[in-house]
Amino acid sequence: MLPADPDADREFETAPDPEQLWANILSEDASLIVPALRAMDPAERAAVLSHLKRMADEDGWLAGQARRARAALAIAAQDPHLTSSEPGT
Repeated sequence: MLPADPDADREFETAPDPEQLWANILSEDASLIVPALRAMDPAERAAVLSHLKRMADEDGWLAGQARRARAALAIAAQDPHLTSSEPGT
């Protein structure tokens, strides 16, 4: 039996629940969207914003999904912490 690593489970304790994360991002509520996006590392945030752009612009999404994606993008665009260039980019 392997020895228990007390730090092993901490990663999972702090990792956000993906369903809750997306519920926050698509909530149309800036008080939920901004902290969710700010908590991400730059690469993860860029991937999420790219996905939101596809949701907003591409066919195949429900009207409500596209509307919520556009709202999240608009809210993100108003936050200087989310729109400023990351160091080294």
